[in-house]
Amino acid sequence: MRLKASPRLISAIVVGLVILFLVNKNWGGASISAKTISSFLVVGIALGGIYAITAGGLVVTYATTGIFNFAHAAIGCFLAFCYWQLTVKQGLPTVVALIITLFVIAPAIGFLLDKVIMRRLRDAALVVQLMVTVGLMLTFMGITLTIWSPKTGRSLPQFFQNTQGVQFGDVTATWHRIITVVVALLVALGLRFLLYKTRLGISMRAVVDSRSLAGLTGAKPSIISGSSWALGCMTAGLAGILIAPETGLVVENLALIIVVASAAAAIAQLKSIPMAFIGGLVIGLAKSFSAVYLEWGKDWAYADEAIPAAILFIALLFLPMARLETGKIRITKRTERLTKPWEAALGAGVMIAVVGAWANGWIPWISGTTFGERSTVWLGRGAGFLVLGLVMLSLIPLIGWAGQVSFANYAIAGIGAVLFSHFGGQNGDALGIVWVMLICAPLGLAIALPALRLKGLYLALATMAFAEVADKVLIRHPSMLDPSATGVLFKPVNFFGITISSSASDRKAFLMFLVVAFALLFFMLEMLRRTRWARRWIAMSDSPAASATIGVNLTTTKMMVFMLSGAMAGFAGCMIGL
Repeated sequence: MRLKASPRLISAIVVGLVILFLVNKNWGGASISAKTISSFLVVGIALGGIYAITAGGLVVTYATTGIFNFAHAAIGCFLAFCYWQLTVKQGLPTVVALIITLFVIAPAIGFLLDKVIMRRLRDAALVVQLMVTVGLMLTFMGITLTIWSPKTGRSLPQFFQNTQGVQFGDVTATWHRIITVVVALLVALGLRFLLYKTRLGISMRAVVDSRSLAGLTGAKPSIISGSSWALGCMTAGLAGILIAPETGLVVENLALIIVVASAAAAIAQLKSIPMAFIGGLVIGLAKSFSAVYLEWGKDWAYADEAIPAAILFIALLFLPMARLETGKIRITKRTERLTKPWEAALGAGVMIAVVGAWANGWIPWISGTTFGERSTVWLGRGAGFLVLGLVMLSLIPLIGWAGQVSFANYAIAGIGAVLFSHFGGQNGDALGIVWVMLICAPLGLAIALPALRLKGLYLALATMAFAEVADKVLIRHPSMLDPSATGVLFKPVNFFGITISSSASDRKAFLMFLVVAFALLFFMLEMLRRTRWARRWIAMSDSPAASATIGVNLTTTKMMVFMLSGAMAGFAGCMIGL
């Protein structure tokens, strides 16, 4: 008799063996006793409760609006700072501050976001929706850093921190953590009841499917949509206030909890509130288990922070066929006018001329300088902007044309930066840049492998998981930077007589090299847009099924665009290193 193994069963066995290997290899020697088990459970369940609240807010927002909000945790971070301002700075009672933060400021933000931005995103492509919410995340982070300077240390006290908690064996569970778990459970039950047992919740879910049909039943789509975003902001603020005493009032720590929340939401397939609660507990317990029982060593010091991203990737591995995005039919589409070669050349020339004039002080309207030499500080900032521009340029064929939503290019650029320290960076060898690009191209191809089965939001989350693991595990590994390096990792590179270096004496030349490189890549992309490959990528983005019907090899097409994008990100990484 022939046995047929399930792909999910094989994946489960492989994942289980890998986890057992990592636990065995990094076991810290802690004994499994009542004390360590109590500590593991108390901390893990408390953290899991916070993650569950954040994930529940994500699920509610997606289920009721159809938009995955990457700014969810950043909004929670802003509201946590508002709560700190009201309690610690202004001295308001805790209950009053909670009411103002969660029932006044948070709903106001939700309704404002819906009215100004989110209603215009209902029929937008998934790429546009995700990029707008990423922009909102950065905006809320910037607003928070502007209002509350990061140079001033702040801390948010726990609830009832001066009161003895509950004793579990040799471990004391603080009232703050107990409250967190209870609130998480109540939020999960409350959201579940709201969405499936109340008219408001049913109307919220109905508006996502069809605003017009929901309107025929008496629902008011505009009010329902605003209520969904208000509810999402309230859950984000609640999670931010609960986790801030654990992590500290640090904008980056609070805003990037979105990775953890995404992992829990992926376990819930972005539709089940109870599963989001379970997903949050799984992640919290996994992080607590690692902190209590495992020691990763100095080479993998940040591996513990990559656990949520690894869980996110595993969740996506076991849920490859779940549908997270809805297709949209477009009746008409404006015919795109292709840029002519002379127009592209003119645009590239204008870029070089404008940056050159600014670098030489001929455009004096920045930093109050007069005509003459531009200060080295502003030249350095201009170079930084252009380097980021090179990374963004690598996303044009991948996201803009092929519709493959990816957050991995910044990670590839980081890997390219450290690789350049091995391939020519310490010797100032320009050929090393070529080698890095040749290495990063197949790295982009490796990222394309999940894209062969995943699409849309799943692909975006998978690439985000890769970027997080690459940041915490690969780029920060000591061997990634050349251990034989002493002093400078990247020496000036001589490229056709131009010294590429960020030193004060060479900064203007470096800036001009960057703008010339940017202009050349811009021109090349404009010319590539007129080729058969670009037409295939755009056709694949519009309709993969129709593209396959007319003979387009989707596998090869995806692999080519990821390789091109990876090579461009690798070049940008070399510039980051310099």
